[in-house]
Amino acid sequence: MNNVAEFPPVKTAKLIEDCLSEMAELVESLLDNGVDLTSVVGVLEITKHQIITEAFEYIEE
Repeated sequence: MNNVAEFPPVKTAKLIEDCLSEMAELVESLLDNGVDLTSVVGVLEITKHQIITEAFEYIEE
């Protein structure tokens, strides 16, 4: 996996902003639907790995 420092700062910052926004929406939706906080944290851990993988693929395009 590549080092994030190798990527353009603006593109990297925008990607991080987009990922955090998506994660915040996911958390809000899960909590609104009665999912307990422990389960939400588990979902975020899985989602984090998926987002990191997709992020590197996106940045390298």
